[in-house]
Amino acid sequence: MLRNIVNTQPPTKFGFQDGGHVILECSSCNKPLVDVWSVQPDQPFEWKVKAKCCYCGDTSFQKEVKGLFRYSGAQKPSETDAEDTVLVTQVTHLEADGQNVLFYTAPGDKS
Repeated sequence: MLRNIVNTQPPTKFGFQDGGHVILECSSCNKPLVDVWSVQPDQPFEWKVKAKCCYCGDTSFQKEVKGLFRYSGAQKPSETDAEDTVLVTQVTHLEADGQNVLFYTAPGDKS
């Protein structure tokens, strides 16, 4: 009988597994910048990620993400609608050099 001993979590839609989120925040102004979601944590990749802040020009501290990932701009709850979110930042592009990834951000929704 074959069984998967690496992954104990059931696969989600599109074969993704929740390997957890890493929120990159600016090291200077503390604004949330990028939400990095590990979607296949069992893959043999290790990434060192950080983000450039569109508000003050500084960067986040570097964090490690394992496996394959997806990313988006940072979100926060809407102040006017409890069931809605506001995009704090959006990712404009990224630069990758080996295992190092730098996300560039721009302001998100106007709140």
